[in-house]
Amino acid sequence: MSCPEILSVLKDLVLLIASLVGIYVAIRGLNTWRRQLDGQADYDLSRRVLVSLFKLRDRIQNVRNPMMMAYEMPQPPEDERTRMSNEQIRFYGTRSAYESRWNSVDEVRLALYPDLLESEAIWGAELKDLFSVVFKLQHELLIHTKYFLDSTNPDSDPDMRKSKAEIYKKQRDIIYDLSTNEEDDEFKLELLKAVGDIENYLKPKLKQQKL
Repeated sequence: MSCPEILSVLKDLVLLIASLVGIYVAIRGLNTWRRQLDGQADYDLSRRVLVSLFKLRDRIQNVRNPMMMAYEMPQPPEDERTRMSNEQIRFYGTRSAYESRWNSVDEVRLALYPDLLESEAIWGAELKDLFSVVFKLQHELLIHTKYFLDSTNPDSDPDMRKSKAEIYKKQRDIIYDLSTNEEDDEFKLELLKAVGDIENYLKPKLKQQKL
């Protein structure tokens, strides 16, 4: 083989090696980019879910706040109020306050739903299972609130009120957060533990993005 032919072969070999190196570098770069995108997606989803979780925690706890401010308890319309007793007026305000508090809980649940669906599609059902504990406590408090209002509604049939009151008394006492010592409030302890379990699941995904 002549010298020009050898040089031509070497040139082709160098070009081939350069192309292979270029392809390798491009693949490595693409894989790194994909990992960065996956990490960013996990970070964003985790952050959104955590923010919604903390909102849900606070709003559930607000439902249990025994203090109702005047702005929470609207008065009935004037034409209705003139025909109502003081007990009916007080109940109207109390029921309106609870409706507003629960609407704020439902607002967070509604915003949280698509993120939980996304998390299940990406990470599996573990986060959904962890949230089920929070939702179970929320439902328990909702039912307790309903029985409380039914048992104190002055417009209800007396026998019905009595029946609802008996059911209400058989449930554990969770409607009010009256404890000055958190360890004495079983419902709050269960809620905070459930929230903590979700935090422990999500926060490592936030830390991974920082690395």
